[in-house]
Amino acid sequence: MITEIENYSLKKLNTFGMDVTCRRLIGYTSPQDIPKILRMLKPGEKWFHLGGGSNVLFTDNYDGTILLNLGHNFTIYESGNSIYPPGTVFADAGAVLDDVIAAACEKGLWGIENLSGIPGTIGGAAVQNVGAYGQEIGNSIIQLLVYDTVESCQCIIMGEECDYGYRHSMFKEPENEGRYIILSVMLGLSAEPRPLLDYGNLRTVVGNTSPLSPTDMRNAVIETRRGKLPDPAETGSAGSFFKNPVLNADEFDRFTKRVGNNDFPHYALADGTFKIPAAWLIEKAGWKGHNDGNAAVWHKQPLVLVNSTGHATPSEILTLEHKIIDSVKEKFAIELIPEVIHI
Repeated sequence: MITEIENYSLKKLNTFGMDVTCRRLIGYTSPQDIPKILRMLKPGEKWFHLGGGSNVLFTDNYDGTILLNLGHNFTIYESGNSIYPPGTVFADAGAVLDDVIAAACEKGLWGIENLSGIPGTIGGAAVQNVGAYGQEIGNSIIQLLVYDTVESCQCIIMGEECDYGYRHSMFKEPENEGRYIILSVMLGLSAEPRPLLDYGNLRTVVGNTSPLSPTDMRNAVIETRRGKLPDPAETGSAGSFFKNPVLNADEFDRFTKRVGNNDFPHYALADGTFKIPAAWLIEKAGWKGHNDGNAAVWHKQPLVLVNSTGHATPSEILTLEHKIIDSVKEKFAIELIPEVIHI
């Protein structure tokens, strides 16, 4: 089923709550609708496939067509069958990520529990390789069913082919922009307990709970997130706005000398690089809790920019973004890179 609406308000389709419109919205429920939808587009017409709108910033009204997957179904093979092993999950790209996580946790499956509470769709999560508290969805993706707009056909892309990295996938490469439309996601989860507790204060929140279940971990993650992140139903944001900078050994050495010591939060990665929390950089540059018109830096988590009054314009968010980037670069010689997709 295809639904087409002209001059559609996108305010409720982006978690920032930007009051913008698109020239046309096309919603669909079946992967088989894609070829027809693409034929509906005029030659050279601008279009964008929107997920849950939780990691985007519309910088203005969108003079083109927004595509929206309205399919929300998913299936979890708890005990497996002759074809799929136990813990296999199939989900429409439009399925709500947190709904899938909640259902998997209820069935005692591990692998995505630390992503609990992240808004958006599972298709968008697969593009972004969303991660939290030491876990990334790319580690659980077995394969994706996609539509290749260049070859005009459906195809399967295996998880290891997606070039997953920190907030990165092949779908974010410039040469792949607009080429692939994710139709469904296949995950491989496990009934074997493997809790990740070394990030944030998860170990403290979990306490002495034993044995620990995926639902216990999910509840701990949600409690931790609520303690530092705005409620999207009350305050518009796109979650973490900037990526955490990753420095090579030489850059890390220069940064340490610039700070004057190494008594700052950092994470040594397996490849010899070092990840510096962007939140720490932003806070030390003096931006935590800063208000700038209708836009602000969240007072509990400086990595989050918010539509503080509900009336912020795209230009106000962009102005605050650029001020923070310039300030951090001047103080630390590190240029922050937005994680949020600008449209």
